[in-house]
Amino acid sequence: MLKIENGKLLPTPIPDLTQLTRKFIERDDTKYQYHEALTSNICYNLQYLESLDFLLSNKNQYFKLTTVLQKQTIKTIVITTTGIIEGILYYLIVTRGEPATTDWKLVMKIQNNKRDLSGKEYMIKNELLVRENDEWESVMGVISGTKKHSNGKHYKIESEVFVKLENAINTEMSLDQMIKKVRNKNLLGEDGEIYDDIDKLRKSRNKVHIRIIEERTDTDWKSFDQKLLELSKKVLSNVLKEVGIFTDDQLSQEAFSYLDN
Repeated sequence: MLKIENGKLLPTPIPDLTQLTRKFIERDDTKYQYHEALTSNICYNLQYLESLDFLLSNKNQYFKLTTVLQKQTIKTIVITTTGIIEGILYYLIVTRGEPATTDWKLVMKIQNNKRDLSGKEYMIKNELLVRENDEWESVMGVISGTKKHSNGKHYKIESEVFVKLENAINTEMSLDQMIKKVRNKNLLGEDGEIYDDIDKLRKSRNKVHIRIIEERTDTDWKSFDQKLLELSKKVLSNVLKEVGIFTDDQLSQEAFSYLDN
């Protein structure tokens, strides 16, 4: 539903995208407390995505991107698409799956063997063990300091202090962990292809870190092509359909028409 008026690019309005996203993210869902913020962030990125797609489409008669800019725009589309999917997966897991939780909270890291806590002095002793022939054997006995030299090697000992919480809290999950949880619960259906495709996007999204290079020819130019763009649009379309955001009604068809073209 993108329009051009008075030289201004006007993608699908946020209120319309919010109306569609509300089919999935419920305001009164007590299992998740940031409904408004997550809905808004998804809608902002959907609107941005539609604008980016326009820049690459035949509908853009205003200017043409150089091939380098085309590649970088595809990269931004992949990153934005994966972010939207990540938000959807997280909400699915928190409200319908099993989010990662812990009832232990890290209080401090200790790099020496003595620490004063609440007016009391505690001492932590560490012992370095090595596993050989299914048995654990001490390498150097109890270590009273943070660094130790043994057998030509240097070892550093760090200790962490945790406090037990009365109620478990959700912990951060990587996108890889989210994909595995959603797959195990079939939260996006039983067809494994959708999970495989999301994982492909995850690996491509990791190239947001431009320092991560596996070979001399591992460049954005080589990685971000038309095939990846089509995969990105296909995966997002399938995810939005599975969660009920992209449906057969007219508003939805108009808002997401660029994903199926």
